[in-house]
This record gives sequence, C-alpha cells and structure tokens, in this order.
Amino acid sequence: MITANFAGALGREVMAVPGHVEHALSQGPHDLLRDGAVLVTSAADVLDCIDSALQFAGLKRSRPKSGRGSSLEERIVERLAAGPADVGDLAQVLGADLSSVLGALTRLEVSGRVSSLSQSTYRLRHDSP
Repeated sequence: MITANFAGALGREVMAVPGHVEHALSQGPHDLLRDGAVLVTSAADVLDCIDSALQFAGLKRSRPKSGRGSSLEERIVERLAAGPADVGDLAQVLGADLSSVLGALTRLEVSGRVSSLSQSTYRLRHDSP
C-alpha cells in the first residue's frame, strides 16, 4: 500500500487485482480500486496499461512480426507439444541460455499459449489462442 500510495502521488498508473469481499487481505486492493486504480482481471489488462503508457510517451511496445512469437518461443511450443518440460531441460535441449528460455516462457504464458505446472515445469495449453 505504501508503494501504491507513492506511485499515485507521483502520477504513476496504479493497478489492483480485486479479491473476495469478505477476505481481510482484499481490503487494500479494494481501497486502491475505490481511489481510482486500474482494475486488473487478466494479463491483457496489464499489457493494455503498458501500451497506454508507451503511447503517451510516444513509443510502441515491440511485438514479434509473425504474430505468434519468436523462433525460440516456437521451438519451445514444438517441444511442449510432446509433453510438459522443465525449464532447465528446455534450455539444454534447445541450446539456449536459461534467461532467454525463461523470458520466452513468460511471454508464452502471458499470451495464454503455455501454463506452469510448478515453479519450473511448463506445459502447452490446448485451449490457447
């Protein structure tokens, strides 16, 4: 709440995810929403806020030209089509560094193409866009 209050005082966009109305820990996000925070119900809401901020600054968020992701992302999707895989194993099999694989997995998760089964294991979502 302190960070959100400082951000608001500096004119920064504040986002909040609502919680159950009867849960005590939901009071903070609900107060932020009441005070004008942006309602976040999905990753797309966060990306929309980023796009708005970049547009205000005269910039654009870079997106892959193919519309389906980078070649590393596509190689990860192809590998996950065979079944769930550990991040370390993906990096080793694909010959990529761990940070690149983690970045690609994050983008794929935000886009709804993969989901995590645990902290380090991912699977392909069959209901993905």
